[in-house]
Amino acid sequence: MGLPTLIMGMAFPAAAKLCVADLDHVGGGVGRLYAFNTLGSILGSLAAGFLLIPALGLSRTILLLSALSIASSLAIFFADPQCRAATRTTMAALAAGTLLVFTLQLGLKPLTFSEYLANDLPYEVLAYVEGPLDTVTVTLDVAGNRKISVDNIPVAATDRVMLTDQKSLAHLPALILPKPASVLTVGFGSGGASYSYTLYDELSTIHCVEISPTVLQPDIQRLLTASNHGLVDRFDQLPQYHVIRDDARSMLRFTHQRYDSIAVDCTDLRYKSNANLYDLEFFRLCRERLTDDGMVVVWMPWAT
Repeated sequence: MGLPTLIMGMAFPAAAKLCVADLDHVGGGVGRLYAFNTLGSILGSLAAGFLLIPALGLSRTILLLSALSIASSLAIFFADPQCRAATRTTMAALAAGTLLVFTLQLGLKPLTFSEYLANDLPYEVLAYVEGPLDTVTVTLDVAGNRKISVDNIPVAATDRVMLTDQKSLAHLPALILPKPASVLTVGFGSGGASYSYTLYDELSTIHCVEISPTVLQPDIQRLLTASNHGLVDRFDQLPQYHVIRDDARSMLRFTHQRYDSIAVDCTDLRYKSNANLYDLEFFRLCRERLTDDGMVVVWMPWAT
């Protein structure tokens, strides 16, 4: 990504030079450029995250956007009246060849990252889904244990140690608190904590806040029934259970609900969003949303 990043950084000054024909009117040309750039950034992020990646996949989206970049650069060369004919011909030939390769790649089945993972790691890839917010993978190791990873960071698994960690988040507060009635678990993961909460009839409110719609896909969770026991297919049979699709910090900040227990699985702090979520402000929000005798139970990674 080094070379594309460098070229993208050079693109705006080059575009500004093209847009400013008269040094006496710099503001107007640069202002229009900024306006179109802002509009393109908004439409581009929406199109990539919600249209292109879900429809084409990540690898094909990269190919398509690269082809569009080459086509736009070619248009700029032809629009420049000072560009020599030989330069135009050379650039057109190079661009045409590159676009032909991209077109063939788009028509064929491209190498997906799931195939790359399968060739590079000693796991069998059972599921690989590229979503608008993250990429979710379910893998099977040689011992028969299944693992769900978000952006290649493991968040839950079906081995005994991970199952104990996940389900303890629910069992510990349910057993320690005198009369718990409402609970919140942050993140669905493999559904271990959520399922464990549903085993307690005295819990009238069980909420789970999950920001990733990809994690909740049935095709993902049905591979992890050793942890969730088919919970994803029984949501409508559990009126006390409700998934809140939101960012945990935002949900805690604006909800008026108070909970007897809040379960937090910090997973791995190397994961890109964890450092932004599990900070002092987050745990203060948790405390503000507890009942008087409530408690927060946290699985915290221990690193030396």
